[in-house]
Amino acid sequence: MNPAETKKVFIRNLVFLMSQEGMRYADIDKLRDKPCSGQYVGMLVRGERTPTIEILSGLANTFNLNASDLLNPTLPEEYAVENNLAEVVKHYLDANEEGRNHILSSAAIAPKK
Repeated sequence: MNPAETKKVFIRNLVFLMSQEGMRYADIDKLRDKPCSGQYVGMLVRGERTPTIEILSGLANTFNLNASDLLNPTLPEEYAVENNLAEVVKHYLDANEEGRNHILSSAAIAPKK
């Protein structure tokens, strides 16, 4: 990837992660270990600034990721797959027997009777 593509990937991933967490720029200011200001995050998203290694690492830590994850072109797809699985497991564990059988049959792994 060239630098312009890398920057686009970073911006897309940052916006994606913030939206998944329901975060606004101002929420960055409220973090205990805030990597930068919410205003600076806005400048990053608009492409007006490029993050330093420290800020990239700090933002990644905010989402419990590695800095390299913020530059991963397939991050949204990988994140969605991981979270969908977690969501299915949560629903399965919360369901009664009928609900569990429905979840399993929907996944084409119904238990044998």
